[in-house]
Amino acid sequence: MRINYSPQAQQELLKIIRYYDDGLPGLGTEFKLELDRQISLCCESPEIGMRVGKQYRRLVMSRFPYNIFYQIREREIRVIAVAHQHRKPGYWKRRMQLYSNNKINETAPFWPATFEEVEDTVAGYAQATPAQRLAMAEELLQFATLARMANKTDN
Repeated sequence: MRINYSPQAQQELLKIIRYYDDGLPGLGTEFKLELDRQISLCCESPEIGMRVGKQYRRLVMSRFPYNIFYQIREREIRVIAVAHQHRKPGYWKRRMQLYSNNKINETAPFWPATFEEVEDTVAGYAQATPAQRLAMAEELLQFATLARMANKTDN
């Protein structure tokens, strides 16, 4: 079975890995290995996660306080969020609504990021180090690219 991460889930994953590596070098890699083990379980038994709504499932990570929200498709698992269990509860529900209502062209190579994520990034810019500002600028550029692609598919 193929695994696809939404751009938002990819960004979340990169932020989590950076966060853990900043605190303790190598811990981000351990997080990624644990995530990969959980995803492997999903590939072997796609319905292992608890149902969330009609189309989505949640898999709870064992070592880290994160949930993996995913959708089972033909020969594919789509990860839509890698969400902390206690921070911003339920933010991923909006993504589920967007994807479930087919407001997003799911055949496009990328799913667009949300404006709320951009606002969060900009709000954190003032307190960021130069390296963090560079990473945030890269994320904003990626968002602009994704927004343009989404706009083209809407027209």
